[in-house]
Amino acid sequence: MLNLIKNEIIKLTANKKLYVGMFIILIVNLLPLLEKLAGTIVDIPISGQSFPLYMLSTYLNLVMPIFISVLIADMVTDEYANGLLTLSLIHPISRAKLLKAKVLALIMITALLMIYAMIVGLILGSTIFGWGEHFLFRDVNAEITYAFSTGAGLMITLGSYAVSIIPLIAFAMVIMFLALRFNSGGALTGTSIGIIIFFSFIGEIAEGLRPFLINNYFTLFKDVLLSKDFSQAGTALVVLGAYTIMPFTIGLHYFTRKDIVY
Repeated sequence: MLNLIKNEIIKLTANKKLYVGMFIILIVNLLPLLEKLAGTIVDIPISGQSFPLYMLSTYLNLVMPIFISVLIADMVTDEYANGLLTLSLIHPISRAKLLKAKVLALIMITALLMIYAMIVGLILGSTIFGWGEHFLFRDVNAEITYAFSTGAGLMITLGSYAVSIIPLIAFAMVIMFLALRFNSGGALTGTSIGIIIFFSFIGEIAEGLRPFLINNYFTLFKDVLLSKDFSQAGTALVVLGAYTIMPFTIGLHYFTRKDIVY
């Protein structure tokens, strides 16, 4: 199993799209510089130490879901279309172990990308806004400003990035299930973007459905580490657990019976 995971990680790190995604994360971190120059974020207390926490919502709602979809398209759909899944299964391994290895490798790469995004945010945030004397974070939606010491703020930031892996993996399992049924990586990526847009649209026009939409829990870190609304966090974990377990279980059942020869 460890060798399977290692092999999947090697394939991911050799994928040029991974480094394109890292470059996009870098560029996204520079966008607030334009906002600063335009004077549109004057009233928001951003400093270098709090900048990664401000950027986290942007990653979770747009950048990372799309990026994860692209990686899954390469890992599953394109490998199936190119016959690489058949080559992998020539070796004495089960399909279940192969799929689990892909999932675990994706989780590890996602965690590393989140660490990378946080470090880039700290470096560029400090360069653009200065380090700052205090850690202040204003939740624009809730209109609440949180104040922490530098040490506590950085630990909350680290915890927020770690907690945010949970909704990302839940979303990844949904896309992984779709990947097993698609024959084109491009079509899968386009569908994934459509799902993100559709969920956002539905959440805006039908508030009663928000508790059932996965994107409603992308900012889980706010409930766990900022507002500490553990009731809402508990609901989030139940919903995200369903989004994680059900697609993976059904997908695994389908994959073990899927005709791999394409």
